[in-house]
Amino acid sequence: MSKFGSFNASISHKNLIYIDEDGVEFHGDKFTHMLKRIHDYRLDNGGDLALGWQDRVGDRLCAQMKLPACTKFKSPPRKLSVSDIGTFFSAVNKWRRSGYAVVDQEEADRRAAICAQCPKNVKIEGCTGCFRLLQKVKDAIGESKTSSDHLLKGCEVCACSLQAKVWLPKEVGHVNGKEQEWPDHCWLK
Repeated sequence: MSKFGSFNASISHKNLIYIDEDGVEFHGDKFTHMLKRIHDYRLDNGGDLALGWQDRVGDRLCAQMKLPACTKFKSPPRKLSVSDIGTFFSAVNKWRRSGYAVVDQEEADRRAAICAQCPKNVKIEGCTGCFRLLQKVKDAIGESKTSSDHLLKGCEVCACSLQAKVWLPKEVGHVNGKEQEWPDHCWLK
């Protein structure tokens, strides 16, 4: 889903006009292209590029334009797909071949803090059997917890449990060469 705050970028529109915090206007037909220009402008001239900035731009655009693509409704829960389950098994197998290696506490805490603030941190729905397999992964990680565990749900991009994923080597997150659309701030990018 292409949701940025209250703005749904998957609904097409014409003549988007966004006025940035410093009064500069950005025009375009595609929100994602406009986001790129806003990013480049803010990188050169200063401005909000902190975690979640795209969502704040989406909210501000909706406040400015009142478009049909603007909604206060949350994204529907991410459901596991057959492809997600296959990717999960590949990741577990890759992790097994690594000797069930985990990252250190400091790195897991850093990753968890990023995920906890991410708009892609959502509830994942799926099959009961899948969640039993996930519990086995959590059991293998052991009693390890991060300071952000209570805020972690699942990743909307890959449907992974974030409480488990933050502990795994980065290579395990990139399975079968499958390209994922990780947010710019993601530690997996």
